[in-house]
Amino acid sequence: MLKVLNLNCGYGESSVLRGLSFELKEGEVLSLIGPNGAGKTSGLLCLMGLVDCHGGDIFFKDKNITSLPSDKRILEGLAVVPEGRRIFPNLTVFENLMAGGHILTSEECEKGILKSYEYFPILKERKNQKAGLLSGGEQQMLAVSRGLMVNPKVLVVDEISLGLMPKMVDECYKVLKKLKDEGLSIILVEQNTEKALEFGDKIIMLEAGQIVWEGDSVTATKENIVQKIFT
Repeated sequence: MLKVLNLNCGYGESSVLRGLSFELKEGEVLSLIGPNGAGKTSGLLCLMGLVDCHGGDIFFKDKNITSLPSDKRILEGLAVVPEGRRIFPNLTVFENLMAGGHILTSEECEKGILKSYEYFPILKERKNQKAGLLSGGEQQMLAVSRGLMVNPKVLVVDEISLGLMPKMVDECYKVLKKLKDEGLSIILVEQNTEKALEFGDKIIMLEAGQIVWEGDSVTATKENIVQKIFT
């Protein structure tokens, strides 16, 4: 479904990620792990057209989307849940979801909101509450739901567990697991390596903007790859 070939990206003339390649099939999860500054978030944003591509190609459903602007990539079926949630704190939960579906028809938007309430019932209870008054976990649920509004085929998720209590982390991953089982492909950036290895089918470890290991989660766990490479 998604194929990335030798992707290089960065800011201005400075490259922060070099040689990223992978394939992602329907219903698969790719976990990108590595220390801060490894290029994980930059890679995700480049996939979404939000960071300059310095070389390489991105194919989505056999179509080269490397030069497409970010809004066109969303229409193709890519969506992002950004690091730090980036919700609109002065808008209600309902209004935030509406903002996530601004490119949709009214009917599509309504379906997306109802689906979000199914995944996260607490959002229905809070629908008229300003998003800035939600707990951290509820804000993350809202950020995920906003990304799902466009009914993506690939969901790019950046640091879903950051700053959350373990119970809320588990709740978010429970929904991600359900989405995976429904056929959604997910690219996950996660500092919680235990969660990343547990949830990912494929693992790519980055350091200083380059791949230092790649393989499946079973091998990564069995061989204790994280400790070998980053200690």
